[in-house]
Amino acid sequence: MPSKRFGEFLIKKNVIDANALVEVLHIQGTRSIMQLGEIAVKNKILTPEQLLEILNVQSSIDERFESIALLLGYLDQDEIDKLVDLQVNEKQMIGEILITQNKMTQDQLDLLLEEFQTV
Repeated sequence: MPSKRFGEFLIKKNVIDANALVEVLHIQGTRSIMQLGEIAVKNKILTPEQLLEILNVQSSIDERFESIALLLGYLDQDEIDKLVDLQVNEKQMIGEILITQNKMTQDQLDLLLEEFQTV
């Protein structure tokens, strides 16, 4: 479900105004997402010790995390692709941001999402 469309739906329902939508979209776009190494440890793809070794190597050479993990043999390309997919899915949705801003409750979001899906 595209965020922009749900945001427009919220405006039409007078849940938020255009300025609030712009603010939420800005927050959504700038909120830091979990780093690949954190996701790898969280999903037991890397051990904390392996992550530290990769980060230590990374601090001494100018290479991306993925390249070093491949070079050290800790990750293969399929695992990196999986981690990138997981990282993309970590993005916080508009409704979740509005809940954290106390602009709606989870129950209100659930009802609005249900209605939105029927539109």
